[in-house]
Amino acid sequence: MRVAQKLRLKANYHSNAIEGNTLTLGETRSLILHGLTARGKPLRHHLDIRGHAAAAKALEETVAGAGEINDAFAVSVRLWGYWVFTVGVCVSSSTA
Repeated sequence: MRVAQKLRLKANYHSNAIEGNTLTLGETRSLILHGLTARGKPLRHHLDIRGHAAAAKALEETVAGAGEINDAFAVSVRLWGYWVFTVGVCVSSSTA
């Protein structure tokens, strides 16, 4: 695992852990790298991890492409996280 990838993973884990997320670092790694969910853990916790990863990726790609980080970008990142959470809940509810 590359250094930058490790930093993103640990930042994601710790950021969510201080908010009460119960996924372990290993479960976070499995979810981000392989899409594997942890048995018995709340769906919301998985979606929080995925949303954080998506937002970090969008920010990284924008900065790498010399894109502008402004209020509109900040709103779009927040909406992306909301979309991941909302669609995930709808999909999981409809397939239950």
